[in-house]
Amino acid sequence: MQEQLQTIEERISRLERLDNELTHHVHQWRYYPVVKAIQAMRGVRLLVAVGGVAVLGDLHRFDHPRKLMA
Repeated sequence: MQEQLQTIEERISRLERLDNELTHHVHQWRYYPVVKAIQAMRGVRLLVAVGGVAVLGDLHRFDHPRKLMA
């Protein structure tokens, strides 16, 4: 049981370090204002917003929201 708890604590610690590193790098990213705006939606936090923006890239390439949704 102790080994399992230690493994869980190590994984939690690693996830916290990765989350802190992501947060640090996102603040320097050119799309940070977009990430910040997307986080204003209910239920959308940093990881989801960063993932969405990373997949979509520059939103100016879509002439209309319908093209984005297609």
